Formats: sequence, C-alpha cells, structure tokens
Amino acid sequence: MNLTLLTIILGLFISIPVYSQKDPIILEGYAQGTTYHITYFDKKNRDFQPKIDSILEDFDKSVSTYLPSSIISRINSNEKNVIVDKYFIACFNKAKEVWKNTNGAFDPTVYPLVNAWGFGPGKKEKIDKHKIDSILKFVGFNLIKLKGNKVVKKDPRVALDFNAFAQGYSVDVVSEFLNLNGISSYIVEIGGEVYAKGLDANGNNWLIGIEKPIDNKETDNPLKAIVKLDNMAVATSGN
Repeated sequence: MNLTLLTIILGLFISIPVYSQKDPIILEGYAQGTTYHITYFDKKNRDFQPKIDSILEDFDKSVSTYLPSSIISRINSNEKNVIVDKYFIACFNKAKEVWKNTNGAFDPTVYPLVNAWGFGPGKKEKIDKHKIDSILKFVGFNLIKLKGNKVVKKDPRVALDFNAFAQGYSVDVVSEFLNLNGISSYIVEIGGEVYAKGLDANGNNWLIGIEKPIDNKETDNPLKAIVKLDNMAVATSGN
C-alpha cells in the first residue's frame, strides 16, 4: 500500500547503525508501494528474503487498497462471498478497538472520503459541502461488522481503509517472523515505519535518524533528531 506524499517527505527515517565486529545480513526490497530495509544478525547466516517477500506479498493481497484483487478491495467493491484472512481480521479488530476508544474519532470507513479528497487510488473529486455530507451518510464503523470469516455491511457503499496503521502492523508481522526464527538483534523498516530489537554490531542500541520536516524532493533533509531504540518502534507523520 502506498505511503502518502506527506509521509514520504515529512516522515522519512534513516537507519544509521555502525557495524564493525560482525557482518550483518541486509535485505532490501519493495512492498506496499514503497521500500523496505531489514538488517539482522544470524549465526546460521540464513537468508530470509524469499520468505519475507512472500509474507509481505500475502499482506498486500489482504489489506492493500491499491491492489484491486486484495481482500479489502473486493469487500469494498461488494464482491460476494469474500473470505477474510488472519491479516484482515487482525486489522479489523484493532480498528474496531481504536474506534471505540476514540469515540469514533478514528474510523476506517472514511475510505470514500479519502478517495474523494484524492488521497487514495481513486480519482480526486470536486469537493463541496453537499458532496461531503452525502458521503458522510455511509461513513461509520457501526455500519459494518465481521461475522465469522465474512464481512457484513448495512450499506453497500461502506468501504474500509486500514492504511493508517496497516504498514506499522506489517513491520510487527515481519518482526515476529524474525523472533520465531531465533533472531534476537534486528531492525525492520517498511516505508518509514521502524521496529528495532537487540543491539547493533558495536553492542549499542540501534540509532534512528529523523529528518527535518522540509519539503525537499532533490536530496535527504538534515536530521532533526537521533533516537535510540531499545526493543521498541517509532513512526512519524505530519509536519
């Protein structure tokens, strides 16, 4: 799923660990309309790229609104008898939890509004108050529910968008894969969403540089801050 231009410009992270004692395994690739960078240490020197690429591909096939054949896209287009998978269920349940905890301020059914404003895969529409009011009639997480492994809508125009947190969740998924394979020191970055565990080659916490939020398409911006990650995640958004 694509990052917005805002995130690409204003929320870019640069990983800047220094290696000297042992060689890391460094993986780079493309997923969700952006890039990923993964660095880890493994005594067995295993190459996890094929498996990680497969995980990220399955993830896109589940919740990417930019992939017409994904589960979420098929649900949004009201295809019948769509069976959801574990990634979709996890995103749906987390979205419902946050929706409840914020009294509806966070709502994944804003997808029609996202498209209307030109922030999604759909073509930007001419916006006025009447248009917004007409869309708001079918925006509301109370209009959709998960029943077993299928989604049920009260209004067929309801459409979902998990992009606010799905990319961060994909970082969690890849991190859990590394955990299950006994990797204790790693850093995972997908489109600026970062999680780090353990230590770098020098025995220090992983260092993450956060760029100054300046619109600059020609080169990297200077760093605003450098933070140490000790078994935690970091993400930025906005200006």
